[in-house]
Amino acid sequence: MYSSVKTNRPDGALASFMPPHEDFPGIQSLLSGGWGYEQADAIIVNNPKSGTEEMFDGMRLQTLATSLRNNLEFAAPQNEVRYFPLMHNRASQELVKGENGRYFDHLTLDVLLAREEDAAMIMQCFTAENRPVSDVLSELKDKVLLVQREFWFDVTSFLEHNWALTVKREQAELAEARKKAEEQSENEDAPEAAGEDREEHIQQ
Repeated sequence: MYSSVKTNRPDGALASFMPPHEDFPGIQSLLSGGWGYEQADAIIVNNPKSGTEEMFDGMRLQTLATSLRNNLEFAAPQNEVRYFPLMHNRASQELVKGENGRYFDHLTLDVLLAREEDAAMIMQCFTAENRPVSDVLSELKDKVLLVQREFWFDVTSFLEHNWALTVKREQAELAEARKKAEEQSENEDAPEAAGEDREEHIQQ
């Protein structure tokens, strides 16, 4: 089912190849570490929201990093055949607790590839023809390859941050709900108390 494709990667850190992104200012500083082939080589996601009350969408940054690595390796100029990653789907995902309290997101992706010269035509079939992807792939099966790729991310910085904020917000919502319930209960008891006062006054 899966094909084997030789890849090359350019020299340097993965983050150094990350292009600017409007939603992630200073994006190159948000990634560090290795290329994510194994836990010891994990891509580290750095959380710029640390110490704030804002959530950080680290998973979206992970998606950008996986796309970048695939594009760099399969379309490298030194490859005998250059491939274009058409799409990828998550085959498996596991949160792994490592040493020293670190958390790792271990991803396995199914990546669909096409030769560079065929990629534009295939993408046009996906977008121009209002047909299921499976039908298009069935017709073009001789022009596409399916490979599996492994990625390791160190997600400690934003995972713990987002967890803490989620717990804090849930506690605040629970406290607010209890306060409203108490106020509603007091308001419901008030007419009864007033009625008892009037009845006592009449009897006197």
